[in-house]
Amino acid sequence: MKRLAIAAVGLALVVGIVVGGMVGRPSEGKASASTATQAREDQITIFSQAFSNPPQLPGGIYGPLSGDGMILLGLDPADYPSSSTFRLEGVWDSLGEGETSCLRLFDRTTGAPVVESEACHTDTANEYVRVRSLAFSLPAGEHEYTLEGKCVLPPWECLNPLYSARLIVDWTEAYAVGGFAELPPLASAPGTGTSGMGGATYAVMAGAAAGVLAFAVLATLSVKRRAVK
Repeated sequence: MKRLAIAAVGLALVVGIVVGGMVGRPSEGKASASTATQAREDQITIFSQAFSNPPQLPGGIYGPLSGDGMILLGLDPADYPSSSTFRLEGVWDSLGEGETSCLRLFDRTTGAPVVESEACHTDTANEYVRVRSLAFSLPAGEHEYTLEGKCVLPPWECLNPLYSARLIVDWTEAYAVGGFAELPPLASAPGTGTSGMGGATYAVMAGAAAGVLAFAVLATLSVKRRAVK
């Protein structure tokens, strides 16, 4: 029986070291995956459902929109990916009178209009019309913007009201396709130096469990051997 106990302890030590080493090793958790790009869009509402008319200035000159007050927007392009582009969108209630109305973004910080931000339409029917400008970029840092409009006068009064305006932000971002993403180690994973049980603790527990199992197996074999004799 003494030999049986010694053999069980020796086997428990060997199994404990092997199992503890396997469990205590942090997992790599990495697998390669290909990537693709996806188009994204964000819409910033500047105002909505407000009855505003482009100013009727001589020669179709830009000026502040008529309405309940000054329309202001603060924006820093650094809040979006560096590849982002911007477009200005306006929605008019077109009355089908053949007039041309335009909208643009004005940078109050620099005191100049934003290049390529102009959105215009010439109405041909009685309907709502949504128009977007060309893509443009914005200067670095937070600037304060407002809207300006103009009306190219026909032989009658410009009446097309502007009901809403938005700033459209477009960019692309990468995402994983196929394979497995890299998984972070568990907070309680052994051997990672984080909270929870370390690799040494796991090794002791595994050794103890293996010792009990080995002792039971050897004891069973010993009993069978005595029964045979």
